[in-house]
Amino acid sequence: MAPTAQAAPSGNVAALQVALRAVNTYSGAIDGSRGPMTKRAVRRFQRRKRLTVDGVPGPRTRRALGRRGRPRLGSRAMRHGNRGWDVAALQFGLRRRGFGSGSIDGGFGPATEAAVIRLQRARGLGADGIAGPATLRGLRRGGEAPEAGAAAFRARLHSCAR
Repeated sequence: MAPTAQAAPSGNVAALQVALRAVNTYSGAIDGSRGPMTKRAVRRFQRRKRLTVDGVPGPRTRRALGRRGRPRLGSRAMRHGNRGWDVAALQFGLRRRGFGSGSIDGGFGPATEAAVIRLQRARGLGADGIAGPATLRGLRRGGEAPEAGAAAFRARLHSCAR
């Protein structure tokens, strides 16, 4: 039997990990990977809430997470002071693209706002610190932060010089 491919890290899985950590069922890294620790934490949470224990974070499980299980990424413009699933997914996406936003905790604070502004400037968007539809498109469009790309280039240059 061929090994199954590991799914790419996901902002939604990272948001799930943040929510599960907040309810003390997950203690692993916020890495966006739906590995065994994440699956165990989902089942533990479902058991605690007397839901069907299937390890799948479906609508009932998300509802049981309360405010930590919503809103979905893209359902609102996010700004300083917002909290939730969407903010955690945004923070994960910012970090993956090299726009570090501090901790991935689901809270849109000063570090997340600064990261959003850096992304907006790098993508030629109006830099207002609000993550609305255009900013999310810019994040999905890809490409690293200019400083992340420069650091990678310097590292490659340094390794070639040896």
